[in-house]
Amino acid sequence: MISYVRWISVLMLVVAADAFGAGFIHDETFCVFTPAIPTQEAGQRFAQQVHQRAIEYRAEIAREWLGEELAPGTGRTVINVELSETEDSGLTWAKDHPDRIFHNVYLTTSADNAAGSTLRHEIAHTIFATRFPHPNRLPPWVEEGIACRYDDGQTKAARVEVISSWIRSRQMPRLRHLLEMPDIASFDDTSYAAGTSLVSFLVTRGDKQALLRFAEDGHRSSWDESLRSHYGMRDIDQLQTQWESWLAATGGVE
Repeated sequence: MISYVRWISVLMLVVAADAFGAGFIHDETFCVFTPAIPTQEAGQRFAQQVHQRAIEYRAEIAREWLGEELAPGTGRTVINVELSETEDSGLTWAKDHPDRIFHNVYLTTSADNAAGSTLRHEIAHTIFATRFPHPNRLPPWVEEGIACRYDDGQTKAARVEVISSWIRSRQMPRLRHLLEMPDIASFDDTSYAAGTSLVSFLVTRGDKQALLRFAEDGHRSSWDESLRSHYGMRDIDQLQTQWESWLAATGGVE
């Protein structure tokens, strides 16, 4: 009954989109809604562009991190786009209850970013939320750290500047706190930069699937034990030391 009601809701949105010239397209994995832009035809073309990019990013990122693509129809996702000349933000509300049948992605950004870096970042979240579903989600630092690798150049440069400020001041974030954080606020630039740089550091010590296994095991049991098992490090203190040395040598640049 729940699925039927949700699909009726989607169909009502389709009717509304058609009435106001907005764009809509769907397949077994994605439903994409885009705003009305000059004409209904233009809105539909834009929806098709976002949809095609979502398909491409999902395949590309899943192959890169999981070693295989997700099956069509798994992790069904509704993508809602709002265009803005001043804001660039994305939010993924992953399925977190049996009654929910979709992940929901909300983009408020430019047309370029809605089909580019901002979409790519949020698609990464949907992939990991599908492979590691609630209540067994990956810890926030690794999921955000991976998703942030797909941000645009300006955002990445700002993150490198945050890291440079740590190096200049010799005040480094504590990784034990980062690993155990239950969530990362959108304004927490320090944790985003730390998570992204830690992901980049760890993929220099092993493959990307090993990073996911480390994060999954550490989150479920013990970070120290997971470090010993996957990276041959004694504990988080040794990770802290090696990460700081790597930052000093590279500046945290991926």
